[in-house]
Amino acid sequence: MVASPVTIPIRTINLSPGSHLLIEEVSWEQYESLLKELGEERCTPRINYSNGILEFMSPLPAHERPHRIIGYIVTAILDAQERDWEDFGSTTFKKLKQAGLEPDTCFYIKNAERVKSLQRIDLEIDPPPDLAIEADIISSPVEYLHSGEKKAEGRRQKAEGKEESCKVEGYDNCLGGHDITSKTTLEADEAIKVPEVWIFAKNKLKIRVLEQSGYVESSISPTFPDLDVVEMIPRLVQEAFTLGTSKMLRSLRQQL
Repeated sequence: MVASPVTIPIRTINLSPGSHLLIEEVSWEQYESLLKELGEERCTPRINYSNGILEFMSPLPAHERPHRIIGYIVTAILDAQERDWEDFGSTTFKKLKQAGLEPDTCFYIKNAERVKSLQRIDLEIDPPPDLAIEADIISSPVEYLHSGEKKAEGRRQKAEGKEESCKVEGYDNCLGGHDITSKTTLEADEAIKVPEVWIFAKNKLKIRVLEQSGYVESSISPTFPDLDVVEMIPRLVQEAFTLGTSKMLRSLRQQL
């Protein structure tokens, strides 16, 4: 039996840690209005937008800690190499009428000099971040809920024994689920033209490098071509959890 849709104002949505919500058929104007309504001081939910899909994420600590640790590692290496960098964290990046992205963490490295004084990024004139880092933590089977007539191909996974429906005021199609780095996020990365994306999942690092055809997986990081970061990052993250982040970083700096 399918439950009747429940209509609620979007501002009243209070996502529990680890939850993940997708809303279909959202216009660019609706997306921008939502960002304005929720305000610039918002920490959560994290919001991404691509191809008419609006994505809300409320990260778990298991999501937040790895990408922060990886960010510390990245800056330690860059400092040791005497390279400039600027950390833009989860800044909202927007490609007009196409995509909006709030990465877990991102850095300007090659373009650090160009953005060092900026408080806002305008992708019409400013470059995208050189490196984005996303933590992909799947805490439980993903469930997508849909209450509209039109179905999004390839986005339906139904959890056994659960039939739910939701409806958010002003939006006809609503999907729910759990904490993941989604296809929506990567589509937004691609639209914004982030040249390199790291995805950390299940204590493994995958590197995505942007080419003309889209993102391709690589074993070599263009940012650190002389380092085996695919091996290095998971090992150091595990050391941070075992020894403590500060001890891991002090040891790393001595080695560098």
